[in-house]
Amino acid sequence: FTDIRTDLVAQIYRDLEHRSSHAFTSMEVGKLESKSEVGKQKLIFQAVLKTCTRLTNEIEIIQKCFPARWMVDVQWGSCVAHQCCHQIKQQIGGGYGHNLPKFTITQLLQLISWTERYHEVMTRVFPDITIKQYEDVNFGGHPHYRDNNSEKLQNEHIVESFIWSNNVLWEIQRMTQEEFLVRTQETTDEYLTNAYCAEPVKIR
Repeated sequence: FTDIRTDLVAQIYRDLEHRSSHAFTSMEVGKLESKSEVGKQKLIFQAVLKTCTRLTNEIEIIQKCFPARWMVDVQWGSCVAHQCCHQIKQQIGGGYGHNLPKFTITQLLQLISWTERYHEVMTRVFPDITIKQYEDVNFGGHPHYRDNNSEKLQNEHIVESFIWSNNVLWEIQRMTQEEFLVRTQETTDEYLTNAYCAEPVKIR
């Protein structure tokens, strides 16, 4: 019976994982042909955030559709967390945010707003999971894929994956906020420099 249950948990998780992954491969980006590289990046970024928002909003809906003991909501939440984490890491240039300096102020604010909304939903729906900290947030590897015996995926592995993704998204939010503060400080400094360097206006 234990083996059947374990196999069933693994199969449900794979089905949900495929569904969350398909949401990004099938997302509507818009017409990229006539856009510059910067224009393409903006369209893709908007599409990714829109898809992340839709998947996050579905968590509470799914929670109401299945008994709590089945943990389908936790499995779906883990899949959403993993996919959103993966997609946003790609957008910002990896776990260390190499592309963040290329983002506009508007994009930085949009990303900060989305991560805040994401954590708000997760904290409300999964308070016992979101309160936990992962031991080592290694941007290079997801904990689920460190398990060589993936056929025997169990709920504890799913929760571990969930916690890791949440922690990475907290780190992404921190980096984005730092970039935003640096950028606004630079804008303020430039404005003040121009103001002080401007020729004084003579008042008659």
